[in-house]
Amino acid sequence: MTIRFSTFLCLFCLSASDLSLAEQSPYEIAGQLDHGYLLIRILASSSEKIARFEFTSYGTGYVVKIRPETCESAGSNARICLVILPSGRYFWSKYESEYRIGLEHSTLQDPAIRREAPSSASDTFEIIAGAINYIGDWEMRIRTEDFTAHRRWSVEISQNKKTLERLFEHFPEYANQYEIYLSMMGKKAVSLQEFLRIVAEHSD
Repeated sequence: MTIRFSTFLCLFCLSASDLSLAEQSPYEIAGQLDHGYLLIRILASSSEKIARFEFTSYGTGYVVKIRPETCESAGSNARICLVILPSGRYFWSKYESEYRIGLEHSTLQDPAIRREAPSSASDTFEIIAGAINYIGDWEMRIRTEDFTAHRRWSVEISQNKKTLERLFEHFPEYANQYEIYLSMMGKKAVSLQEFLRIVAEHSD
């Protein structure tokens, strides 16, 4: 599995008004104080595919399915999704491509990839309660080797300023109410406000 993290310094471009709205919000999600939101942008390899991920809690086994109704179009062959789930540390446990064949959908051309456990601690991400947790832009790449049925796969994960801007465009009622955290693989989640403060200190 390949994971790539891009530089996030351009997050300073987010307006101060956006951050202040998040700071003023109470931490409450439909009465479930131990829940947070997972924010992800999923990229498919073509317009014929719908890429789907499932995430499983490393501690409890709770499974979160990214369903189309929780997502909005976010660029070519991409969707941005916001999903409520219990706080904790998660890993991706299933990937599946659904193909559009006319008006029908089919998953037979690409069998699902399932994982029972993360490969290491760096293969997990943290969800903070009472906040929006951006886990990055995810793209699965699958390649079938010549003369064999063996498939090699890799996950490309990057952090994208544009995705956070899309959060305010597609889900303003949430973006303006909850604080935003950056949740990168294998690391402790950090609030966007704290991240920007750290970056500012190191740029002086």
